[in-house]
Amino acid sequence: MSEDKIEKHVKSYYSSQTLDPKIMARLKSMSEASVETEETTTIFNRWPMMKMGIAASFLMFTVVTTQVLFNTYSHNTGDLVMRIAQEVELNHNKQFKSDFLSTNVQTLASVMHKLDFDLKLPARLINAGYEIIGARYCSIQGGIAAQLKLIDSAGKTSTLYVTKLNDLLVEISQQSQSHDGLTIDLWQDESLFYSLAQPQ
Repeated sequence: MSEDKIEKHVKSYYSSQTLDPKIMARLKSMSEASVETEETTTIFNRWPMMKMGIAASFLMFTVVTTQVLFNTYSHNTGDLVMRIAQEVELNHNKQFKSDFLSTNVQTLASVMHKLDFDLKLPARLINAGYEIIGARYCSIQGGIAAQLKLIDSAGKTSTLYVTKLNDLLVEISQQSQSHDGLTIDLWQDESLFYSLAQPQ
């Protein structure tokens, strides 16, 4: 018998054979269970790495968000401080005459009816050797303010700006700026915001 005939007979024999359905079902079941176990094992093996990836992503998001917010806040606050300092410098240099003449802050407070706050000197200036010689209305960033003209013990004229502390100004911590021969100090005291412009 030739090899071709033998091969045909072998193929024909095995092609006619069938597997018992029970055995077939059992083999299929074992195969599926094996695949599920591999997938489950893979997921459990990867879970610690996945957790680290999620944590790293969250940390990166937090850092970036914080940095963006901080830079935005710093930039906006810095711009506001610069605008106030320029406004104070401009008002100081104009040297307008006082509309109200008095050396007493209570007297000035009683006649400056347009102010929507109680005018008072800041604690840091009460015993600093300044004398009030008058006041006038002005504005700080759109809010009504009082401009008090002061003379120090050396006879130099300074101007103090007082306005109500609002949501915009509350963001400004104590600051000191130098502009064209002037020192401009900004600070808060209770419910009021102060700016002092004085020669260097």
